[in-house]
Amino acid sequence: FELREVRFVVDGDWAARFPGLVNWVSAQLHKDYGEEHPSVDGQGQLSASDVAAGTLEGSVQYPRLGMTGDTWLSYRYRGNWSLLRHGTISQPAGEGWAESAAPIITLRPPLEFTDAELEVDRAAMTNQGIRVGVVEVRNRVLGSTGTRRATVLRVTDAEPAVSLEAVHDPGAAPEVRVTWIAERGGKSATTDWMDMTVGYLWLEPPDMKEAPSEVES
Repeated sequence: FELREVRFVVDGDWAARFPGLVNWVSAQLHKDYGEEHPSVDGQGQLSASDVAAGTLEGSVQYPRLGMTGDTWLSYRYRGNWSLLRHGTISQPAGEGWAESAAPIITLRPPLEFTDAELEVDRAAMTNQGIRVGVVEVRNRVLGSTGTRRATVLRVTDAEPAVSLEAVHDPGAAPEVRVTWIAERGGKSATTDWMDMTVGYLWLEPPDMKEAPSEVES
């Protein structure tokens, strides 16, 4: 009774983004034997805690059942990703399956990620009467657009630049904006949304000593 093991491995870049994004990922495998035997389905799964502990791969097995030649090596599969706050997404999408005969499957969701660096002169923030800058990121995942607070820029920060990242639907560029809060008077000024895919953004803090309550920069 011969079994074939097919390993599935989570793409390393996506494994690093599991925290706060993914509940679990699974690989479904379907083997068809034609009219001689009923088809066989198998599934392996990795949870967020598995990945956090360094486990990036699992396996699924199916029997040979007397098949000859290379036809017994072929199978169909798909990856399923359970995303926090976004439900489950499959690759291929919907009820589709991918064809393969490879011994290893690499799992990646049908999403993209963007990294960007945001830089501001902290001395300029002080000179302009600014206490903090609240950074928000807007992205679209599975067709749903959401906004989250990414970080806070403080005049006391040792480094002038901060790193941002966003996961998003293919072709849907994530955006970032900053709300500047004045040191005195409770005034605020919010920038326009800026495209994160440019990779690097230099911020010019507005003059909050004289700025009105709403400033576009």
